[in-house]
Amino acid sequence: EVQGLPDTKIGNSALMEQQLLQTGEEAISKLAGRAAEVQGLVTANFAAKSLADVQAAFEKASASGAPGAVNAEVVKVHTLVREQAAQAVEDLKAVEMWLQIKTPEVADGNNFGVE
Repeated sequence: EVQGLPDTKIGNSALMEQQLLQTGEEAISKLAGRAAEVQGLVTANFAAKSLADVQAAFEKASASGAPGAVNAEVVKVHTLVREQAAQAVEDLKAVEMWLQIKTPEVADGNNFGVE
């Protein structure tokens, strides 16, 4: 404190920490919904197939395709999940920061590492 004024660094740090905690909690609350959304996209767009069916389709595409041919199934998956994957990465970064803030500091001394 300087002549009755609060230390703005401490105030800003506490505010930033609170905002990061809130962002992390919001991200955690979205995870189940995002997982269900991705599962719904996969279920709606890709029928369940046996491994034999998948292998047959792969062999057919490999035998008939020219070098550098595009796999339509891969393109379809890429289109559907790319944005979902980017959102999941952002959410997981926020969760990681939330965990780091929530983890107590460990210190040396006669307190067995707990502050």
